[in-house]
Amino acid sequence: MAGGLPSSEVSGVAEMKIATYRLDSAVNFLKKYARKHNLNVLSKAVERMIQEVLIKQERQAWAVIMRALAEASTKVNGTATAHILSATTANRFQLDDLNRLLTLAKRINASFAGGTAVSPFSRGITDLFVSPEIKQEVRSFVYQPMNTQAVPNTDESTAIPLPDAIRQSIYAGGGIDGVFGIALTELNELGDAQKYNTIFKSYYTSTFVNATDQILVGIDLSKDAFIRPIATDANNGATFVVSNDDQWVSRSERVGFYGACEQGNICIDGRATMGLIV
Repeated sequence: MAGGLPSSEVSGVAEMKIATYRLDSAVNFLKKYARKHNLNVLSKAVERMIQEVLIKQERQAWAVIMRALAEASTKVNGTATAHILSATTANRFQLDDLNRLLTLAKRINASFAGGTAVSPFSRGITDLFVSPEIKQEVRSFVYQPMNTQAVPNTDESTAIPLPDAIRQSIYAGGGIDGVFGIALTELNELGDAQKYNTIFKSYYTSTFVNATDQILVGIDLSKDAFIRPIATDANNGATFVVSNDDQWVSRSERVGFYGACEQGNICIDGRATMGLIV
């Protein structure tokens, strides 16, 4: 109030409502096939139905992650900073790129006052999801130079590789599963013009050529920034319910099943996503 002493008001906890949606699938087959093959057709049909729902679940979850990454922005030193960096060298993934991502993660995960948190609630990037082509770049660390500085001069600055011990471990192991403590996860859906790449392009408003550029997705799993609520059946607690499909009449000589689950996907903290365009 005017003339009063300054004070920060603390309000109570409020509920956050999340919209859920239904994912379903249906299969059917001729009864004679089930009789002839001793019900193997039935098990395969139900397995196929579940697989279709799983594909839909993954697509919906990654759509949320890609949108959060594409639209994420945090003020760093008073300037709105996107959570996406471009590779130091076009179409090349190097240790320098990962090093810059780690620095960006520290800057965007500052304390509420813009300083260093007393008890850091975030480790920064814990997992980096990459395409098979980027994993190929990681294997090339064995024989490719890593230096990006003009030392001793510009025409010799790229002549310095990784230490021999690291290159030998990569060579002996056929690659590495992590760099700088960050786990590398390979996904076929990532890469030039691939499914998740296309999803990212649909949300990203800056320069990104889907056919030649690819996004590397860094996720901070040290904090619960992503939530996937799933409705459970009141009787048995199941999250996926399969029922008999009654659309088939007796004379059709067919039998069918349909299954469904109800879920939602939400990102409550965009600072858990960071990306690199290669």
